[in-house]
Amino acid sequence: MGNGIVKFDNALDIDGGKLRDFISSVETTDKNEIVKDGDDYILTDGKYRIPSSHVSMTPKRFTELYKLEKQDDVEFIEKIKETINACLVEYCKIFPIVIENVRWVTNGYIIKYENGQYIGAHSDCNIAYQSDGVTPANSLPMQNILTCGLFLNDDFTGGELHYRPWSITVRPKSGSVVIYPSSYLGCHEVYPVTDGARYAYLCWFGHGETQDSSTQSVFNTVKNIGMTNSEQKYVPVGIVSN
Repeated sequence: MGNGIVKFDNALDIDGGKLRDFISSVETTDKNEIVKDGDDYILTDGKYRIPSSHVSMTPKRFTELYKLEKQDDVEFIEKIKETINACLVEYCKIFPIVIENVRWVTNGYIIKYENGQYIGAHSDCNIAYQSDGVTPANSLPMQNILTCGLFLNDDFTGGELHYRPWSITVRPKSGSVVIYPSSYLGCHEVYPVTDGARYAYLCWFGHGETQDSSTQSVFNTVKNIGMTNSEQKYVPVGIVSN
């Protein structure tokens, strides 16, 4: 789609009935409790502080997928991961230089946007700071190279994924995957959902040393593609328009 943004349509065939059962399990297992940070802010799992007045407009993140016990749910998560890994390989064939910059993937989570919820333009390399504004609360995002989202459903209105600097808009389609740079080149936002609920699975590919137990090695996934520095091809990332 330009600027390092690649969309894979129909990457995963998702059965609507099974998806409803899966979402029910997720929302039952992970209560998504709000953690207060003083009177005026809540604290997300990523240590980001959100004004309490914005809670109703903020999407919910279900990060405890490891607690799912039903075999169907566990198998579905594994199928999602396999699909994303396959898309990563294809992404690296377009942008071979990425092979040298991806070593691990975070454990993913489910994000849910309901009526009126959205997220403003941002990059996924932003880091959270403690209340002093100086001390990093979570520096792991600095190591993010690629952001990946797998859209689980499309029976809602609104909720488009928009890359404002490039005027590129992605309309979520069930089973499709989008991969893009986590840096400012992938600056993105999600438009408000106006009807229904929007579900997606998100994860990040990164490099560098990390002590985070939620990361898993993916180097073997891409290292055998068979491309070296001398074989890498030039691929334009897109044209910036006015």
